[in-house]
Amino acid sequence: MKYLILTFIFLSVVSCWNKAIQSEPSPAIMRIGTAILTERELLTAVGVNASPEQKLNFIRTWSDKELAYQAAIENGLDKDEFIKQTIDNMIKGFLSVQFIQQEVGKAGRVEITADEVEKEFHVNQQNYVRKEPVVRVARIVTATRMDAWKAREGLTPENFRVRGNTHSLESIQPFDSIKFAPASDFNPSTFNTVFGSRVMSITLPISENDKYSIYLILGKEDAGSPALLEEVIDDVKRNVLTKKQNQIIRNIYENLRNRYDYSFDREYIANLEYQHRKFIAEQAGVE
Repeated sequence: MKYLILTFIFLSVVSCWNKAIQSEPSPAIMRIGTAILTERELLTAVGVNASPEQKLNFIRTWSDKELAYQAAIENGLDKDEFIKQTIDNMIKGFLSVQFIQQEVGKAGRVEITADEVEKEFHVNQQNYVRKEPVVRVARIVTATRMDAWKAREGLTPENFRVRGNTHSLESIQPFDSIKFAPASDFNPSTFNTVFGSRVMSITLPISENDKYSIYLILGKEDAGSPALLEEVIDDVKRNVLTKKQNQIIRNIYENLRNRYDYSFDREYIANLEYQHRKFIAEQAGVE
């Protein structure tokens, strides 16, 4: 029991000692008038692992800003009505953004489902097009030109995979699992050869990165053609997520409108909306 009491006293002393250290005033690094930059404030701003250069840059920036700020106060700029209104708007903007972020955070992580992704893609499929030409190809890779020509002899679309796998350094996937690849995945000269060939034709051996390749062209599409979901899946997911997040924000604002005294001139707003639609139609050349 005596040891437990001693242990408790020791832990209490250590705890108080740690709190005392934390509460000790941090040494001042710089003072400009009544404004003081402490070491604790510096490390809070740049992080404890910041480099000496990062710390020096922050100190210089703090110094410049504080000098200019105190000069502005001395010159009465804080009394200027336009500046006071601007500051007020900045405060409102900052606090409103912080509030919305806080409320969005309360909603928790936004999850998206496979069904939502499928629906987004099919409803807005016209928006998902290829940004560059694409091809579907199977490829035989060999170490030497001689090996490539040996593999090319008697090669047909029907025996390409079976025969190719006996010669190729890389295994050839089943054709139905091969996806479209963009031009940026190929050397320009290789892509020009492949894209310029007809579908289901087989290229002659092509020298690539100290190896030789033979391509079977399974399909090709120009830029601007409708994309498959698998090609734009990341874009579709991102759009679904953005729409769900925007809906959460709209719900937050709707709740705020119901909570506070909220009204507007419907006729004035309707007229602005009409003018906006008219402008858009004129820009699009629609009467």
